[in-house]
Amino acid sequence: MKLNRRQFVKLGSLSAVGTIGLANLPFFHASQAIAACSPIKKRLFAPENINEYLPITYDPNDQVEQKDRSGLIRELQIRIGGFIHKSTDDVTTITDKSLRFVRITNHFDQLTRQAMLNFMEAYKITPDYDPVTKELQFSSEVANRLNALEKDDGSTINYDWADFYSKDGMKFMGGNEPDPEVVRENIRMIMWRLEALNKKLGTVLSIRSGFRSIAHNKSVGGSSDSYSTYGIGVDVTHPSFSPSTIASIAKTCGFSGVAILSSSVYLDLRAEFYKTHPKYNQWTW
Repeated sequence: MKLNRRQFVKLGSLSAVGTIGLANLPFFHASQAIAACSPIKKRLFAPENINEYLPITYDPNDQVEQKDRSGLIRELQIRIGGFIHKSTDDVTTITDKSLRFVRITNHFDQLTRQAMLNFMEAYKITPDYDPVTKELQFSSEVANRLNALEKDDGSTINYDWADFYSKDGMKFMGGNEPDPEVVRENIRMIMWRLEALNKKLGTVLSIRSGFRSIAHNKSVGGSSDSYSTYGIGVDVTHPSFSPSTIASIAKTCGFSGVAILSSSVYLDLRAEFYKTHPKYNQWTW
């Protein structure tokens, strides 16, 4: 039996007791259970939670699911994916668009390594290497920094869930993605990308529009298949930065949909989710 993403996220709403049960199912790896439940796990990268998993080492062959740590690797990728590139000049010259973002997998692969090095440089963390293999390790110092960027409810340090609610009072309900828990997980990924963008800009962007219910999207003239109705599209703005500047830096953060509007910037993750959507993987830049 193969789980689709909606089923996977729904499983994440189960309790810790439910997680133990999932780990015992033949089609569901224990590490996937960890990953599925991570959205509601308090402080996943806090010292009391992470120490038993450290260190996690870069796998140059991209073949090893490191014991039951693959769920942690997925969560690491969600959190540092926005640091995949440092320079707009670098990323716009990449013709293979799959190398423009960190794919959420169970492997500590080359793109994850690259993003983590950039994350460490941005936060002035000295890289830690395995004494034998000399490969880069995910260390407690990185975990502590990630922990500091997350709030207890799973949102990030500079954003609240309410910042992304549909403005008609529907919160995360009534969209083309019908499950509010999946919308919430989509928004969580958007939050972490935005935190990377904030770090690169040296400020905090304001959310002009987050998730939209179908009704609200129609009332503001949005397209019927808008990614905002799935929770993977967002409009951001800042009084001190032009939309063109924000858009340029956003391209280094793994956003595949980037559009400059009159006074804001629209960003989305169209290359990563909803493969049946007509605009799936149709990069805008």
